[in-house]
Amino acid sequence: MTADTATKARTPRRTGRVRTPLLYTIASVALLVMAAPFLWMALSAFKTKQDLTASPPVWLPSRWTLDNFTALLDQLDMPQYFLNSLIVAVLVTVSNLLFCSMLGYALAKLDFTGRSKVFAVVLAALMVPGNLMILPLYVLMNGLGLIDTYAGLVLPFAAGAFGVFLMRQFMLSVPDELLEAARLDGAGEWY
Repeated sequence: MTADTATKARTPRRTGRVRTPLLYTIASVALLVMAAPFLWMALSAFKTKQDLTASPPVWLPSRWTLDNFTALLDQLDMPQYFLNSLIVAVLVTVSNLLFCSMLGYALAKLDFTGRSKVFAVVLAALMVPGNLMILPLYVLMNGLGLIDTYAGLVLPFAAGAFGVFLMRQFMLSVPDELLEAARLDGAGEWY
C-alpha cells in the first residue's frame, strides 16, 4: 500500500469526525430557534404583569407566580368548555364514521349513474383549502339560525371529503367475493 492510498483511505474518517459535531451543532441551534416561542410562552405563564409588559422583554420572571392560572380558572368556566369540546369531538367523529363509511362504500362497491362525477366532486373538495370555506360556512350557519349551537359546529364537518376518500380506498381493498358471500347468506347492503 502506498502513502497516497493510505492518505485517501483515512480522509473519510477525518471528514466524518469534523462533519458529525458540525451537524449536531447546527441541529441544536435550529432546535433552540424553533423551541424559543414555546419556552417564552411557558415562562410567561409564571410572570407578573410587570414582567409581561417590561421593555425590553425579560426571559425569566423576576418573581414566579401562579396568579395567572388562578385568574384563568376563576374567570373562565373551564369544565363547561371542556364538555363542549368533548361533545363536538364525539359527534363529529361518530358522524364522520357513519356518513364517510356509507359514501365510501357506495363509491367503491355500488354501480350507479354518476358515480364517477360524485367521486370527482369529492376529489375537488379535497383541493379547496379549509380556510377558504370559513366565511361561506359562517354565512350558511347564520342563515340557518345555527350560530352558537352544537349543530352549527357539527353539521359542517359531519362528512369530510378526506374521510370519504379514505373510506373509498379502504372499501376498494375489500374483496367483492366477500360481499357476494354475505349477500348469498342473506345480508343486505345495509348489513
